[in-house]
Amino acid sequence: MVDFPSSVSRMQRESPTNNKKFVMIDESQIHPGDYFRTEYEKSKVVADKIAYMLICKSQGKDKVSFSHVDDVVEGHIAALNTGRLGERYLLTGENASLMQVFDICATITGTGKPWFSIPLLVIEAYGWLLVFISRITGKNPLISPLTVNVIRHQWAYSCDKAKKELDYNPRSLKEGLVEVLPWLKSLGMIKY
Repeated sequence: MVDFPSSVSRMQRESPTNNKKFVMIDESQIHPGDYFRTEYEKSKVVADKIAYMLICKSQGKDKVSFSHVDDVVEGHIAALNTGRLGERYLLTGENASLMQVFDICATITGTGKPWFSIPLLVIEAYGWLLVFISRITGKNPLISPLTVNVIRHQWAYSCDKAKKELDYNPRSLKEGLVEVLPWLKSLGMIKY
């Protein structure tokens, strides 16, 4: 059985009474609860997350682990085939700061690098405003105070165990962005 972190609490997973008859896989930057009907809806979420990251560039020195979905799928398959029962595998990718991500994006797209940043306190206040507006309009806010707290956390992880035991070989962040940025542009979600 493959266990997704969202379906079982951490306490249940780490309980000493747990018989560990499963392979545990943690993904980074993957949201298994997000289901979309169209390519447009998928691309809209990716574009919104890129816009959110751009706004939150101010705290861009903290690292985030970026994974390509194809690498995560291959990691799941490898865990099912060769993973050891009761073990955990982090199917993460390259750890990079948001500043590094924007620098790579600027290089790929031939555009300028962001030249200013906004303090998180200002973004959090803006998030509260967007939450208030969303209650009136019924539309989800792009940023909320809760999502700002995500930026304050360090999200860098190592996939060394998965590389060693599952032969997991995630692509670089640049390789993933070279693929996703033109895709978003072709859908009209971003311009450069």
